[in-house]
Amino acid sequence: MKQRQIFLDTNIWLRVILQDNQQAPYCGQLMAMISDGLFSPYTSSLVMLEVHFVLQKLYKYHPKEIAKIFEKILQVRGLVLIEKTDLRSGMQLYAKHPKLADCLIASQVPKQVLFVSYDQDFDKLTITRYTPEMLFEN
Repeated sequence: MKQRQIFLDTNIWLRVILQDNQQAPYCGQLMAMISDGLFSPYTSSLVMLEVHFVLQKLYKYHPKEIAKIFEKILQVRGLVLIEKTDLRSGMQLYAKHPKLADCLIASQVPKQVLFVSYDQDFDKLTITRYTPEMLFEN
C-alpha cells in the first residue's frame, strides 16, 4: 500500500501538543498512523513559526519548552520540512484573501500532497482541505 502524502497545518500540530479540544484525539490518531508508516508527513518552517507564536504568546510556553517540542516534531517518522515559499503565488492568493500566512502556506503545499487542517479559512483559497477525520474515511 502506497503512503499518502499529507501536509500538516499549524492547528494539527497544536492539537497534538496542547490536547485542548475535541479535535485532539483525531490529530493524535493521525500522528499514530504516521508513526505506523501509513502517511508521509510534510509541514513547513512557516507552519512552525505559527506554532511557535501560538505557544509563546497565547499559551506562555518558555522558549526551552518550545525547543523541546520542536525537537520531537523533527523526529516524526519521514517528516519532510518545506523551506521554500512561492511568494508570487502567495501574493496572488493574498489579493483574494486577507490572511498572508495562510496564502504563503498554501503556496508551499506540493500539488500531489493532501492539505490537512481544521482552518476553514483555507476553503477560500485554491487548495482542497482535509481534516484528519476525512482521511480516516477514505
